[in-house]
Amino acid sequence: MSDQQRRIEDIRLVRLARVVPFSFPFWGVQWSDDREPIMVAEGWIADDGWHEAEPFQGNRREAAAQYVEDGDFRLVDGEATTWIHVRTWRRGAVLLDGGPHDGYDETQVDIETVVVPVHPVAPYCDPDTRKHEWGTPVRKGHNGGMIIDEHCQHCGAMKQTNTAAVDMLNGETRTSIQYFEAVED
Repeated sequence: MSDQQRRIEDIRLVRLARVVPFSFPFWGVQWSDDREPIMVAEGWIADDGWHEAEPFQGNRREAAAQYVEDGDFRLVDGEATTWIHVRTWRRGAVLLDGGPHDGYDETQVDIETVVVPVHPVAPYCDPDTRKHEWGTPVRKGHNGGMIIDEHCQHCGAMKQTNTAAVDMLNGETRTSIQYFEAVED
């Protein structure tokens, strides 16, 4: 990069810094593919296409997990693990060229999807300990993975782990958990 190009970039960065309000939670600067400066805000924003969360002060995986934890992603009894695809990004500000009255526009940078598993809650168990004591697992091959059945020594409920479950949104293989109540003979 020539000195002249560097000076032009520096000038554009200074112009951007002048139009972005002080309330913008500045984190750093990135450069677009066409060498335009982007002021990047601190924190990660997450959404699943329905609702956008407030910026989260951590890493993108923590932001996605917090988004799912705060959301209404509960499973109905008997359902297996489901996966929530959470889009994460940082807010950015880019310069708008409007002659002497430049402004800025917000954009999204560092966009990536994080998959967060939502596992079912185990059924109620022993009234004293309230913890299942899973017995010796029974393993069976399944679709290149394993299905692992474990029975609780107290209540007889079954925990089934499938290491070859398919994420219906993208077809990827993941691990799922599903619980079954004890069956009375």
